[in-house]
Amino acid sequence: AQDTASVLFGMDGVEVTEAEREAGGRLTVWARIIFPPVCPGCRTVSGKVRQYVTTRPRDVRACGQDVDFFLVKRRMECASARSESLNRIAKLEARHAYGFRNPANQRRRVRIACTRGTRRKTE
Repeated sequence: AQDTASVLFGMDGVEVTEAEREAGGRLTVWARIIFPPVCPGCRTVSGKVRQYVTTRPRDVRACGQDVDFFLVKRRMECASARSESLNRIAKLEARHAYGFRNPANQRRRVRIACTRGTRRKTE
């Protein structure tokens, strides 16, 4: 059995949470993504939600009419040890580089600190 979003919009992995017809006859649909969240860097499944973001894709049609479509996405945090250590290093270096006049130099310092060759060895 397919879910409502797959039938209405041809979207797999999206579930309609609410739909209502406005006074002017326009349809408003709220949906959310139901695929398991996977880190794009290390491909591990994450269970830690960082924030929810609502997007509004344009030009969505259903049943031959325009639809106000709101899609709620989860932004996840990676739970792997590698990413946690890189996040810690990046935040620490960003704190040390705070106050640089050129923001590009601040970002460069963080990027250099996170490359493999410059990390300190713990023994």
